[in-house]
Amino acid sequence: MPAERLKMRRVREILRYRFAEGLGHKSNALRVGVAPSTVRETLRRVEIAGLSWHWATTAMRCWKQRFTTAAGSRANR
Repeated sequence: MPAERLKMRRVREILRYRFAEGLGHKSNALRVGVAPSTVRETLRRVEIAGLSWHWATTAMRCWKQRFTTAAGSRANR
């Protein structure tokens, strides 16, 4: 049976704790609520994909702007 996929929110938390706060795998796992091996695997996949913490924060900001603007325009109708 395949493992359950991580939600993007968890991936961002793992990246933030690792790069912005400098936590290790075990501390990161305790805060996020996943196994240390999940943190290691997530960071490995992020590295292979060439992504970074900067990418995650930029993507989240763009996502919030897009949906905040869309929700605001619907409310004005």
